[in-house]
Amino acid sequence: MKRLLVCAFGAGLTALGMALVCGSLIYWLVLPPVYRAATRVLVDPPGSSVPDVNAPGGYWMGAEFERLQSAAILGGVISNLDLRRKWGPLLRQEAPLDLDLARLMLKSKMELKQVRNTKLIEIAVKSEAPGEAAQLANAIATAYQRDPGAGRGAGSGAPPSIRVVDAASPPARPIRPRLVVALCLAAAGALASVVGVLELISGLRIARIDSE
Repeated sequence: MKRLLVCAFGAGLTALGMALVCGSLIYWLVLPPVYRAATRVLVDPPGSSVPDVNAPGGYWMGAEFERLQSAAILGGVISNLDLRRKWGPLLRQEAPLDLDLARLMLKSKMELKQVRNTKLIEIAVKSEAPGEAAQLANAIATAYQRDPGAGRGAGSGAPPSIRVVDAASPPARPIRPRLVVALCLAAAGALASVVGVLELISGLRIARIDSE
């Protein structure tokens, strides 16, 4: 019974190790690179203090996040950059994408966050093309800056000051796949395989001793 358990454990560990090694190769060699570009916009409504999107009274920053993802702003970006036609081949469509689908795709690429203790909004976009990531981030910031309702969530009647302080540029390196992740997976797989083989050898030795 002991030899069976040892052999089963060794075989399972070896299989797990091989799966991890194969997974690391797939992660590094097969998955397409993803790039992230970000721009920062300063939103400064007259008379407002530094908002906190998570704090009571800081609700207006959350309202600006919703505005940035609105159909008006994203639809304008899609139209200006002709994304319906450009993204059609990604889904193997010859005709332009449906506007709602294009808007959903663009929204899924976005990341919005408030820079802590400031009135800055970071608009980040992920894409498999570094140039597209930067272009989309800058286009969204520009559309937001030109939107007549932008920055008015604080309730002030006076027009807010909105300006881009850091424009996005094409990133030089992808955020994934990451070499360190691939190496860690491969190392863990190799270690598991070695231990599994040693356990298999130990189980076979026990079997041979029992047979004698």
